[in-house]
Amino acid sequence: MNIGIFKKSLQHFLSTALITFALTPAAFADAGDIALTAKGGTLGLGAEVTVGLAQTFNARVGYNTFSYNSNSVQSDIEYDYKVNFKSIPLLVDWHPYVDKGFRVSAGVVINNTEITAATSQSTYTIGDYTYFASQVGMLTGRVDFNQVAPYAGIGWGNALSKGSSLTVVADIGVLFQGTPQLELIAHSPYATNPEFQRQLAKEVADIKTTTDKIKYYPVFSLGLAYKF
Repeated sequence: MNIGIFKKSLQHFLSTALITFALTPAAFADAGDIALTAKGGTLGLGAEVTVGLAQTFNARVGYNTFSYNSNSVQSDIEYDYKVNFKSIPLLVDWHPYVDKGFRVSAGVVINNTEITAATSQSTYTIGDYTYFASQVGMLTGRVDFNQVAPYAGIGWGNALSKGSSLTVVADIGVLFQGTPQLELIAHSPYATNPEFQRQLAKEVADIKTTTDKIKYYPVFSLGLAYKF
C-alpha cells in the first residue's frame, strides 16, 4: 500500500474515532476542555494540543522538530551527519485515577525523522578493499524510518487538571519505529562496478549493526501546559 494513502487513511480514522467518542453522552462531562503544551525532549522541541474526551480520557496531537550536526566514525570512515527530527504524535491518554497526574498513553506517531551523512576522503576502506577518492568520489548516506510508528508509554501531569491553569507534564515511552532503512551512495562513475557494489553492500551491513539498535527509540519529554 502507498504510505501516503495509508497515512491519510490512518489520520482520518483516528480523527473520526476521537470525534465520535467525544460526542457520546458519557463524554460530555469533561469534553470541551482544551490545553496547549510547549515541550522538549528526545523527539525535539514542539507543541501539542490536549482535548478532554471523558473524565479519565484525553486526546493529544502535536508537532516536534529539531536538527543538529555532528560527526561519527563508522567502519573506519568518518562521516559528517545531520539528524532532522520531525514527528506528529496522535495519542490517547488514560488517567486511571481521577484528579491524579499519572497516565497511560498509546497511539501512533507520524515519523518523518531522517539522518543524512556525507564524507570526502583521499582513501576509503569499503568492505574488504581500499579505494582512492578518484574511484569513490563523495560518499553519502541516508537513514529513514517507518513513517507510521506505534507509541506506548506512561506520563505524569494532566494538562486538563482542574486544580490550576498551568501544569507541568512529563512523558516516558518507546517509539516502535522499525528497523531503519540505510542507503550509501558513491558519487563517481566507478560506483557502478559490480565488485564495488558488493563491497559497498558489506559496508552497509556493517553500519546497520549500529543503526538497527535504534528501531526502539526512547521517548522522554518535559513540558508546561496551559488550560484554556
